[in-house]
Amino acid sequence: MTLPATGNQTAARTWLIWLTAIACLPPLGLNVLVPLDVALRDGLGLAQWQGQAAIALYVLGLAIGQPLAGIGADRWGRRPTLLGGLWVALFGSVLVSIAGNGTSLLTGRFLTGLGLSVVLVVPRATLRDLCQGAALQRSMAIVSVAFALMPAVAPLLGWWLLVHGGGWRVALGVVPLLIALGGAVALWRHVETRPTGTARPGWDTLPVLWLHRTPRWVALGFAAISSVFFLLIALGPAALRESVGLNAREIAWMLGGTYLGFLAGSLWGMH
Repeated sequence: MTLPATGNQTAARTWLIWLTAIACLPPLGLNVLVPLDVALRDGLGLAQWQGQAAIALYVLGLAIGQPLAGIGADRWGRRPTLLGGLWVALFGSVLVSIAGNGTSLLTGRFLTGLGLSVVLVVPRATLRDLCQGAALQRSMAIVSVAFALMPAVAPLLGWWLLVHGGGWRVALGVVPLLIALGGAVALWRHVETRPTGTARPGWDTLPVLWLHRTPRWVALGFAAISSVFFLLIALGPAALRESVGLNAREIAWMLGGTYLGFLAGSLWGMH
């Protein structure tokens, strides 16, 4: 994969497909767990709070890792930051799929979220390296739509693999498989795109950014709004099962349809 020269639509399209594909990994890893709560609890002897913590620790890893990924992408480059994060995520997701107890499961989920946090940063940074103006806006929109579609698809995939694919280990085993595939492609084809002369921030960047009022409040506001979404993911399956008696398939369809409705409404509003 080479940098797209001006007017090279094929190379630009190849980059966009690749960056869109890896940007789908974090929501897939998060939402594939939604219909597996009972199977995990029965298989590993989990308490109910541990099943919810498997969601929360993943999200915590994503939150902690993003500012670190941003610093790494500017300081050491897009390629090494992406590869490093994917290796951490691969280790964590393999630990989840072979977990024999709650501790291994929760540790693996945190590491998976921490590693995949780079995939929330590097694709967008790479797009800014490669294009600008209207082309950048279109590319960001495509990545965002694909990212938003995964919460609708992943619960259904998790349920199908649980029922027809061989159980919860198979369902969770899809995550390290796709991460390994993404890592192999990144190692083989993702060349460095960080512009020469880009400032190399140190750890002192974080408190400096915090002092800027607008970014600080935007970040806090986004975190507050997102917390409702992640609370729905964590508590939704148990609440639906206990209140109206839905099974794993019905929960997957209901939550997947809800997220799809959010996406459709957002796209409609954009027009």
